[in-house]
Order: sequence, then C-alpha cells, then structure tokens
Amino acid sequence: MEFYLSATSRRRGCGYSYYYEEWTPPPIDLFAEEQRINDSLALVMPSSEYQDAEIELSLIGYPNPFMSTIQIDRLPENESIQIVDIMGIVRQTIPVQNQTSVMLDLPELQKGLYFIHYEENGQKKNYAIVKN
Repeated sequence: MEFYLSATSRRRGCGYSYYYEEWTPPPIDLFAEEQRINDSLALVMPSSEYQDAEIELSLIGYPNPFMSTIQIDRLPENESIQIVDIMGIVRQTIPVQNQTSVMLDLPELQKGLYFIHYEENGQKKNYAIVKN
C-alpha cells in the first residue's frame, strides 16, 4: 500500500487545520491499456497501413545543437545542400556530390536556428539545426 498526501482544509477560527488520508492508486490493467492504445491507432491509421508501415530513415544531424561542426548522416543523393537561416536567406551552399554522410564545419554562422534544405525523392525537405 502506498501513501499519498491528500489535504483538505476546514476553517477553524483564524487558521486552517489539515486532515491527511491514505490513498491507494487503482490497479492498472495492462491488457486493457494496450488495447486502448491499439484502438486509438486503428482510428488514425487503417489496419493495413498500420501493419505495413515502414520506418523512414531520413537525414539526421548530430550533435544538435552544435558549436562549430555537425555530422550529417543518411543524406539522400544530392549534388548539394543549403544552410538557410530563419529569414529564408541561404547562408551557405555545400556540394555533397551524392555522399550519404558529411561533416559540416560552420564556424562563420552566428548562434541560432538554421535549416538544411535538401531534396529526397523529388520532394524538397528541411532539417532544423541549432548552433550554440
């Protein structure tokens, strides 16, 4: 049995007095909880899509936030990537020549939020990076 503090106050004169009660959390039915989660997923995603869903391994940068250099992995085939600030100004275009991994040295960037613009399967995508 676990004890939790439950305070109720009753005004008595100028001050308050508190009464403490013993409370036991209700037992958790893990099977029912799992079923509730699965039912929620089924509402959002049809079962055929839920079962056939693939994990998308897209671009990743680390460490993020970074100080000066950042490692970018899982790059799709691109000729170049762009580093863009939050105002949409292209700060740097970096040739990657279809590499899947690249180490970026960006000491000239000011502290702040930037985006890596790249293309994957004909779609333009962004990846947010933060410079400290």
